[in-house]
Amino acid sequence: MAASASNAALRPELWRKQLFADVKDNLYMNRFIGTTEQSMIQELEDLKKEAGSNISFGLGMKLSGAGIAGDTTLEGSEEAMTDYDEDVAINQLRHAVVPPGRWTRKRMLTT
Repeated sequence: MAASASNAALRPELWRKQLFADVKDNLYMNRFIGTTEQSMIQELEDLKKEAGSNISFGLGMKLSGAGIAGDTTLEGSEEAMTDYDEDVAINQLRHAVVPPGRWTRKRMLTT
């Protein structure tokens, strides 16, 4: 009887769920992400403390005029401020899959 070998590339591998968290903590972009207003990319933590599905915040644009140099009177040279608001809504995106049979479910990695 001839011995058969299975293809190692086709065998399923198990990966720890912790892997993504480990990689995420070491990403180059993480140095720019923070919770302070000085952070280049701001992580908003409001919804970790309170229930909700939206975060609204204001965006104040820089003044665009030339400005007034020295001790020249400012009255009459005022600029209008431009403010915008942004609304970030969170939600979840889900998918459902029905595997074809019990043996297939046994072989699949489920999360």
